[in-house]
Amino acid sequence: TTEKETETLDLLLTTPLSAHQILFGKLVSGLCYLGILFVTSIPVLLLCFLIGGLGWEDVAGLYLFLAMQAAVFGVVSLASSTFFARTHTAIILSYLTVGPVGLAAWALYGDGIEFLMSARMSVLLLGEVALIAGLYCAAWMRLRRPFTHIPRSIDEEDVRSQVGLILRRDQFPDNLIAPDRRNEPLPDGRNPVLDKELQAEIYGSGTLFVRLVIQFGLVASFGAFL
Repeated sequence: TTEKETETLDLLLTTPLSAHQILFGKLVSGLCYLGILFVTSIPVLLLCFLIGGLGWEDVAGLYLFLAMQAAVFGVVSLASSTFFARTHTAIILSYLTVGPVGLAAWALYGDGIEFLMSARMSVLLLGEVALIAGLYCAAWMRLRRPFTHIPRSIDEEDVRSQVGLILRRDQFPDNLIAPDRRNEPLPDGRNPVLDKELQAEIYGSGTLFVRLVIQFGLVASFGAFL
């Protein structure tokens, strides 16, 4: 939807990149942020091994459970962004879709600690793989069809004039996740869509929601660690 609103999707589709490379770059760039959260949570879980109560199968089941949900939510958001023209519409639909899915998974498996020992694990795995494949193929087929021009509304003309919609690299806590701008050419074999999303879209422009998550997360973490 960002490509549609900024009128760059037509240019992107005329490049040698295939529809699969474009979708894969968009999807992985979003999941990379969740991967960072997974890695940063490892030290906390290691404390559980010191005090007892959790085994390796519990931790592996938890991460597998979370990774499966992250993949499903990512593909749902990708499909919503492909079929709809406005970012706000795609975001709202994504939340309305993944909300019930997350609640259903929580009702069936709780927090995912005992996911590997569950008798219904294979059923959920097959169901989510089928859902991911179906939504990804639908997005791939839609991306290959022509798009109509999407005029931008007045409040979307200049994003910098909207409070909270820009991650500022020189301010805290934005400087913790916003990487430096790329000043050199891309190496051969790199996916330019993935690199552009990581450098400019995901961390570079951001949203007010991301900013609030970072700030509230930092405040909440102090109490948790104490």
